[in-house]
Amino acid sequence: TKLYGYYIPLRSWFGDKVDRFRHVITPKVSMSYSPDFGDSLWGFYDSYVGSDINGAQDTVYYSIYANSLYSGPGRGKSGKLNFSLDNNLEMKLRNDNDTTGKEPFKIISLIDNLSLNWGYDFMKDSLNWDNIGVSLRVKIAGQPLNISGYLNPYLTGLSDDGKRLVTLDKLAWKHGRFPTFSGTSISRDITINNDTFKNLKKRLNGEKVSNNKK
Repeated sequence: TKLYGYYIPLRSWFGDKVDRFRHVITPKVSMSYSPDFGDSLWGFYDSYVGSDINGAQDTVYYSIYANSLYSGPGRGKSGKLNFSLDNNLEMKLRNDNDTTGKEPFKIISLIDNLSLNWGYDFMKDSLNWDNIGVSLRVKIAGQPLNISGYLNPYLTGLSDDGKRLVTLDKLAWKHGRFPTFSGTSISRDITINNDTFKNLKKRLNGEKVSNNKK
């Protein structure tokens, strides 16, 4: 499913150069399920009774494939409902360089993709909501720039003993708070080929670099 929205700007602000803006929204919903591979039925995990530094005994579970080339699946079952919302924003400009009338307009991408991803796990006893994933892809000087980050929808606070900072089972917006950033990353794609080094050598020698492509 795709939703299209068009906006024709005020001519008093943008003149006749900008014809219109187009916003495309693509919502997606999916479901996934994974059984508990830690169950003895599957044979991926084994256990033994061990003692901690205080001498207290407890059952320790371990994967029989822990030291192998391909580790075994994780423990715990999962039944998730996943949501995503992709956004694309483009601007349609009048092409003043067109003298033939074949290409009267040109399209410029303002936002290649602005994506929001979220999920809810029905199998968890608490903290059912996943972190909210946000990613942005735009082009700067013709090169893609990618920015991604995560928002924690839950509040954080001290543990019962007051010694550790833990995630509380309390949604931020239910307490008048906005989700907090829990991490971000930035990357940019750069194409390097033989012409890249040739142009670099010309610049170092003070020669003029031509941008014409044959």
